[in-house]
Amino acid sequence: MKAGIAHGVVWTPHGSNIIQIHTKVTRGKGNIFIKTDLGAECVASINKVIEVFDELEDINMSKLKIYITIPGPIDGPSAGLAIYMSLYSAITKQAINQHIAFMGEIGDKGAINGVGGVSDKLYAAHRAKFNAVVIPFDNFAELPSIKPYQDLFIGGAVDVQQALLIGIMGKEK
Repeated sequence: MKAGIAHGVVWTPHGSNIIQIHTKVTRGKGNIFIKTDLGAECVASINKVIEVFDELEDINMSKLKIYITIPGPIDGPSAGLAIYMSLYSAITKQAINQHIAFMGEIGDKGAINGVGGVSDKLYAAHRAKFNAVVIPFDNFAELPSIKPYQDLFIGGAVDVQQALLIGIMGKEK
């Protein structure tokens, strides 16, 4: 497994889809480089991820160059959790389980806020043959009205720490 890669479930102009987010971190001067076509909400989501990461983790972000590659065009906050997972993985060199997709908006102190379009996003994960999806716990109330997929485990997380417990595989080999 390779560190720095996480999968997000997002809305695109073509409907819900799985995207692979790749983050690379090197020594530098606190610069963030984003490769993609992102809408304003998604850019704000990346900034929130960096802010929360800096707040929660004992890492000096001002001495790092961060390169984030996200296939676009996308917009909205749904990729926030996947971006956080990718960043955490790249910095700690711990791989993320590549059979799990993540969705959720990052809130203050690492809370994972609910998102829209959960039914369509779960279908996208099922269609892409993912084993599991981590969704915001706030969205769990919607599950009884959503078609179940026998091959898709749906886990909930209230904050990034819970999502990391589900998604981290261990040190990169």
